[in-house]
Amino acid sequence: MYFRVQEKSMEPACGEGDFVLLDRISLLWRPLQELDVVLVEDPESAGRVLLKRISSVKKDERGTAYWVEGDNKGVSRDSRHFGRIGRARVLGRARIVRRVRAVV
Repeated sequence: MYFRVQEKSMEPACGEGDFVLLDRISLLWRPLQELDVVLVEDPESAGRVLLKRISSVKKDERGTAYWVEGDNKGVSRDSRHFGRIGRARVLGRARIVRRVRAVV
């Protein structure tokens, strides 16, 4: 499944208008870890998907929770606003497949 990036929160790694591929398969052999770029369900807006980088992983008796942030912190709405997210909100890793850049 492909997603088109709708925001600038992951620049310069991935910009507005770029396309990313949702990768769920790799989760079968490699657990999520710090620095992975992931697609997550927005905990504050139903049906919205966010592109973020995992900054930290916390494991406890209740499960695993992730702290996710955008690379462009000045415009990113992320765990600094809504806190850690549970594994159920992580859709999978994001693979950048097409970069769209303006021609000058």
